[in-house]
Amino acid sequence: RTVTVMFLEVHFTGTDPDDHQIILNTIQLAFTIIYDQMTRMLGTINKLYMFDKGCTFLIIFGMPGKKHEDEPTRALKAADNIMKDFHTKNLEASIGITTGERLRDNWPPTTPRIRRLVT
Repeated sequence: RTVTVMFLEVHFTGTDPDDHQIILNTIQLAFTIIYDQMTRMLGTINKLYMFDKGCTFLIIFGMPGKKHEDEPTRALKAADNIMKDFHTKNLEASIGITTGERLRDNWPPTTPRIRRLVT
């Protein structure tokens, strides 16, 4: 099965790393914008990674039940809309998109319900 994966990194530039309320508000605003676009374009927010200079959203197009032939196009349209919305809210971000075959395995091997995506 082919999937399209979007890596969206929200940058915390100019933000004091100790000001947790501003960071939380930034993440909430970013999540709201991203979730709205994923609802429209049928993408799935799979993971959120936090680090000292920002956070990264891992978004997947083509998950079971949401498979479409034009997933790369949907991902590009969503990325464009997200960046436009981010600019109106003074959020900085960078986006990378790739399409390829999905490999699935169970991890850990004794727990078949937990799955991870490898692209």
